[in-house]
Parts: sequence; C-alpha cells; structure tokens
Amino acid sequence: MTLSKPAVLLLGSVAALSLAACSQPEQTSPTTPVPTTSPAAAPFAWPATLRVVGDGYPTAGAPCRRIGETAATVDYLDDSADLVGCPASDQAATTALGGTSVGQVDGVALISVPRRAPQVTEAADARVPGTTFNAVASIGCRGPGLPSSGQCQAGVVRRADRSADVTLMLEDGKGRTLSFDAQGQTRDPGARSTMTGEDTVTVMIGQERYDVPTAFLWGG
Repeated sequence: MTLSKPAVLLLGSVAALSLAACSQPEQTSPTTPVPTTSPAAAPFAWPATLRVVGDGYPTAGAPCRRIGETAATVDYLDDSADLVGCPASDQAATTALGGTSVGQVDGVALISVPRRAPQVTEAADARVPGTTFNAVASIGCRGPGLPSSGQCQAGVVRRADRSADVTLMLEDGKGRTLSFDAQGQTRDPGARSTMTGEDTVTVMIGQERYDVPTAFLWGG
C-alpha cells in the first residue's frame, strides 16, 4: 500500500512528537522534608537496691531524691543530715546540693546534706512585713552582670543555730542565695568566704564579690 504525501507527513510528525516526549526528563514532585526531633531522654531508672523517698530533692521535680534505709545505705545514714541520691551522671545536680559525697550505689551518687535549722521565731526576730525575711538591706556586690552601682538588694533568713540564708534580688529578676554557717563561712559549692575587717564577710564566686555585714547575718 502506498501512502499519500500528506499521510507520510502526518506519521512523521507523530513520530517526532513521540521521540521528543521520550527525551524529556521525568518530572518529579518536590519532596517536603520531614522534620526530625530528638527522642526524649528516658527517665532515670532508680535501682531496686535503694529506697527512694518523694518525687524530688530539695524540691518536687528535681533530679535527686531522698534515700531511705536499706542494706546498701545503712552505713551512710546520719540523724543530723538527709541522705540524698542523684544520678551519678548529673554532676550539676550533685554539686548544687552542697553536701558531702559519701559513696555511689548502682549509678547513684550518695550525698549527705546537713539539715537546716528552723528559722528563728518572730518573737525573737520580727520579719519584714509581707516577706519571710528577718531583714532587708543593700549589700556590696561587684562582678559581671551585677549592678553598676556596686549595691544589691538582699533579704536574710536567720536560723535558730545562727546560720543564715541571704537572698540577692537582682535586676534581671533572678535571685541568688548565699548560705552561711554559724561562723559566717559560706556553704555554697565553688564559693569561698573571708572576714574583711571585724564586721564584714566577703564571699567570692568566680569573678563575683559580695560583702555581707555580720550585723545583717545575725542582727544586732
């Protein structure tokens, strides 16, 4: 069969179009990246060798726990202190307690934390109205992030054994608490304190310096 010239031209056009279609790269739809999230850290598994008390120490939700008496802890208990356990891998939580490391059991660091004496009674030392402080005052403070005036507002809680807690009320809304024993020595990890003259305790924490009058700590 002989094709007419128009038919030949039509078939040629169809073939050319087919070849052109085949030569085009395959179009793919853009893929939307799937966001990835890090899996949540598994909660710490407290070992069965320890008797865990409460849901956090010193406050609820904290990573450490008060530890009761078992065969693994009987040698570490002290009537004047709390035995506290923290995950041994959490160095920050362990250090923040400020107690004495006494051992480690199954991945738990054991810390003996002295119990705090109660606050002096209001009859013995009145409180500032609307607060738990026995006194408020400005104390000397210098260092990065501290007021350029060299003064910080502070409140003190005085305790029955002459220890004291001084809370600094900083401009950024954050607070820092300095704890002192009955001799005026700081209990805070990483801090050191010295007497400056006869009536001021100077506390150094890194580049920060705080000058706390002894009259503010103990009254009088």
